[in-house]
Amino acid sequence: MTNSNQGAAGQAAGQEWFGHPKGLFYLFFAEMWERFCFYGMRNILVLYMTYHFLFSDEYAQGGVYAAYMSLVYCMAILGGYMADKFLGYRRSIIFGGIVMAAGMIMLLFNRELLGYVGIPINETMEQFFFFAGMATIIIGNGYFKPNISAIVGRLYKTGDRRRDAGFTIFYMGINVGAFGGGLICGYLGQQISWPLGFGVAALGMILGVVVFGSPGATRHLHGHGDAPDPALAKRSFPWIVVGSLLGIPIIYYFLQHGEIVGWLLGATALVVLGTFIWVAIREDKVQREQIYVLLVLVLFNPIFWAFFEQAGSSLTLYADRNLNRSIFGWEMPSSWPQNFNALFIITLAPVFAWLWVWLAKKSKEPSIPMKFSMGMWQLGLGFLALVIGGKYFAKDGITPLGFMVLLYLLLTWGELCLSPVGLSMITKLAPQRLTGMAMGAWFLSISGAQYLAGQIAALTGAAGGEVGGEGVPATESLEIYTGVYQNSALFIFGAALLLLLLVPLLKKWTHGVQ
Repeated sequence: MTNSNQGAAGQAAGQEWFGHPKGLFYLFFAEMWERFCFYGMRNILVLYMTYHFLFSDEYAQGGVYAAYMSLVYCMAILGGYMADKFLGYRRSIIFGGIVMAAGMIMLLFNRELLGYVGIPINETMEQFFFFAGMATIIIGNGYFKPNISAIVGRLYKTGDRRRDAGFTIFYMGINVGAFGGGLICGYLGQQISWPLGFGVAALGMILGVVVFGSPGATRHLHGHGDAPDPALAKRSFPWIVVGSLLGIPIIYYFLQHGEIVGWLLGATALVVLGTFIWVAIREDKVQREQIYVLLVLVLFNPIFWAFFEQAGSSLTLYADRNLNRSIFGWEMPSSWPQNFNALFIITLAPVFAWLWVWLAKKSKEPSIPMKFSMGMWQLGLGFLALVIGGKYFAKDGITPLGFMVLLYLLLTWGELCLSPVGLSMITKLAPQRLTGMAMGAWFLSISGAQYLAGQIAALTGAAGGEVGGEGVPATESLEIYTGVYQNSALFIFGAALLLLLLVPLLKKWTHGVQ
């Protein structure tokens, strides 16, 4: 059994790169390739459903995509629990990566590709493999995504000042992978062949498993991520594999009936909310008020992400139908604009990290609630910028590219104000004995946000016209998108104002937690 507090104990200078444990860089590249796969596939998912399968915008965005993204986060809660209690992080990550790669390969059972090699397949079977592949990816991602992040912290001793910098490096790997996957898979899928885009994404996942399972990674992770009870892990692994595979048909059904996911998320959220209120009532004054702060911010969290996550759905279709993507005569694929977010994260994350430290030294760092409010205002300004571009600068229904760039810049500023403090807030405000439950509530709120994002995107469904028919003129679709985004901006500003008014009270209730 490995003591997580030992961290980098015994690591000589020869076992470090750039002042950090070598294991960090194996995790960096494994996560980079996994995110390459995940975002490479996500960037073309809605376009594939609407162009290849001819799904309606409402069904593709508010049904399949909403269920897919929300279930990805739900499975992260279950996958993290299985790793903690039974498998250990390392075994869970390798298992999850293999399952994800298998799911990506299922997406290659496409009429275009199989027809090329002389294997006939009808549309019914093609859709079966599509939904089965996505269900398999959801299961695999649940085991991979939360557990590789958990190992990063274990590489450092408790109190090691390099820990935050290590997570920053790891976070950069996430965004480098997202950026590269979005560019490469987006271009190959849209411009050459849908199966090629999915195939390269699958290759990225396979590379991630190879990197993480390599002898070098095993050696330099120093046992961190091994199962707490190896005998229990060995006994339980076959049962967990069977249970996970049996879960695929259930996820398959949920993907085709997304409304069920919404009801389940709503019911679960009410139970979790009631549980935390009951716990808060029984705590002392300080802890009770800190839990109230936690609950308020967890309730605002899905508002932010529900609109932010339009990137993979309605904003991608907006870019496809109503954005001038021409750059010096070359037309950018419509799946590319969402990559501006990853690019801005890579360039701006170090700036924000430095800014918070600089403000803290001057005793001027914003409180946690204020950072949340700042993130909300930036989000609203981003959609307002796109509305202005569509209303006053569009020509024949086509908006200049600069307004989409400005949208993603403002959304990224908002993300950097809100996202990095979220998980930190959980560990600071939740009672220690309930940290795991609070972390689950946080991910549940993001899962709910993904479902809400699909429902918001579905409001733009009329912009796609009739299924199988000709799309509506660009001027009409722009009017639909602009109307939805204008209402979105107004709603976001209202939420941001409400949170701003609550900041003094919430700051008081944190009792000095910063």
